[in-house]
Amino acid sequence: MIMRRKSRYILVRSTRPLDIEVRDREYQFLKEVERFMGIGAYCASHPKIANKAGSNMFIVKVNRGSECSFALATSFIKRIADMDIGFQTVKTSGSISQLKRLAAKS
Repeated sequence: MIMRRKSRYILVRSTRPLDIEVRDREYQFLKEVERFMGIGAYCASHPKIANKAGSNMFIVKVNRGSECSFALATSFIKRIADMDIGFQTVKTSGSISQLKRLAAKS
């Protein structure tokens, strides 16, 4: 029997435009999250960048129950690729479409 994985989507805003579609930037962002969460919590949350929602906003998909630790870890990130930057969690939702609408408004 195949079990479906329940997930949450997190809308994240950065203080500066971050070209998250560049594979190297996505890798560096997720490595920084892993550094602050720890390897066990990072593997349990299984984060993945699901969608880019603007020049400084993107949506991250994580396992349900780990969205709080992921949001806390992103708030500690201050530097990516020799660029001073900060991250803020805007909203957490169970559906990606609601976060896309919210990102389009702002």
